[in-house]
Amino acid sequence: MQNRSSKKHLMFLALAFLLATTPFRVGVVSTQSPQPIPHQISDTQKARELQCLAKNIYFESRGEPFHGKIAVAQVTLNRVQHDTNFKSTICGVVYENKQFSWTDSKPTVKDKQAWQEALVIANAVVAGTLRIPDFNALYFHTKQVKPVWRKTKKIVRVIGNHIFYA
Repeated sequence: MQNRSSKKHLMFLALAFLLATTPFRVGVVSTQSPQPIPHQISDTQKARELQCLAKNIYFESRGEPFHGKIAVAQVTLNRVQHDTNFKSTICGVVYENKQFSWTDSKPTVKDKQAWQEALVIANAVVAGTLRIPDFNALYFHTKQVKPVWRKTKKIVRVIGNHIFYA
């Protein structure tokens, strides 16, 4: 008989398979597909970009609901695709100075299951099979902080403990 942990792991693997093979969008279906990783870069660089996105999902939204993790991933990709204000790669956006606080401390992954979930979400969001339609947020913060810049941005959504802005 399987214990509860192994059942959860099997359910997670089934979800990972579905996300990797089935177009799924949170909310209204949209045909737009992100292209944040150029096709002409090496497989090593693609893997590095996915690792950067997974780390941002993991460290910024590990305790958030599933769609909150997707939202954090999309903010990262929205910045990559933005015309002027941000770096043009996922890793460039994630490690840009003072953008995501976790990058200052070089934390390590401790929750392997949450890390696997972050990897699955990163892959699915980059592939365009998992996304929140019409989600144009470029910024977010937790409800516990009140950054000065929030006064100049428009709130587009509140998900879990995060407030997202355009």
